[in-house]
Amino acid sequence: MSRGSGRGGRGSGRRGGFGGSSNPLPMGLTFSDIQNMSREATALYPVCDRPSAPASSYPRRLPVFTQPSEEEKQVAQLQLGFANRLKSSPYYIVEKTKSTGK
Repeated sequence: MSRGSGRGGRGSGRRGGFGGSSNPLPMGLTFSDIQNMSREATALYPVCDRPSAPASSYPRRLPVFTQPSEEEKQVAQLQLGFANRLKSSPYYIVEKTKSTGK
């Protein structure tokens, strides 16, 4: 019985990293393309004035939880009502899971 033939063979078709393969990265870039990309600050990554300062002193505004407005409460109730009506509908398909017998 040969162990190297069949579906995967030796090294091809098996799961693994990118090492040594001639296939491009999934996003269409090579490692050298990524290394040559600009590292300058852009609107997506703004400049941090003091990167050595503790995170609490960064000039960033963090989101703060507030009480939901009446409109947000109404939207949430509508979404929950829709979900409940959908689950009680005959068109809501649930796949049965196999029981382990315990």
